[in-house]
Amino acid sequence: MTMEAVRKDIVSRLIYTSRSLIDPDDKINQSRQLNQILRVAQARNTELGVTGGLFLKGDTFGQVLEGKPEALDEIMDAIRRDTRHTDITITSREAEVERVFGDWSMALVTDVDSPTLVLNLPETADKNEAGWLVSPEQFEIITEIKRSVLRAA
Repeated sequence: MTMEAVRKDIVSRLIYTSRSLIDPDDKINQSRQLNQILRVAQARNTELGVTGGLFLKGDTFGQVLEGKPEALDEIMDAIRRDTRHTDITITSREAEVERVFGDWSMALVTDVDSPTLVLNLPETADKNEAGWLVSPEQFEIITEIKRSVLRAA
């Protein structure tokens, strides 16, 4: 399925949080691990018609995934097997919602300060007050994820 075909269809949306086991003091390894997560997720998500974003604040991940329920289940199975994080908690799962992250095979938003980390944010709309290039719908969901991450921390 091409990303063009998934931009505005009706999908399920899943949001989860987890605790990172990647050593935040080893910035180079942390950047490598995050880049690897991003590359694998982008390839897998494009193949499965899944879109979304991965957020890291401190040692807490938050992720939004949008796609067919069976594709989300397949990805969550892989996420549960990933040894780079623990304490996975699904904070929201909705059926039959309009896809909001249609341009994002997987974007990464993080507060990690490292010259080797590739921050991947697609240019999908005007800047909001946080300076990100996101639509109002994306900003609303990102805000929900940020709240979930703060609660989980």
